[in-house]
Amino acid sequence: MPGVKRERIDAVGVLTLDEPASLNAMTPDLLGDLSTAIREMRTRSKDVMRFLKSAPQGSAGANKSPIQSP
Repeated sequence: MPGVKRERIDAVGVLTLDEPASLNAMTPDLLGDLSTAIREMRTRSKDVMRFLKSAPQGSAGANKSPIQSP
């Protein structure tokens, strides 16, 4: 399922942007999932370090297509 993958490697919490269809462009859904993942990670006191990365294709930046104009 696309979105933000969550994993732990020892004491490091790793979040990976994984929306290959949109090249990880920030949509409201992806930003919401990222916000939730960060909040979840902050509540884990066992994580010594937190790391955010993008899947191999990188990130295209903001995806303005789902934003509706008034």
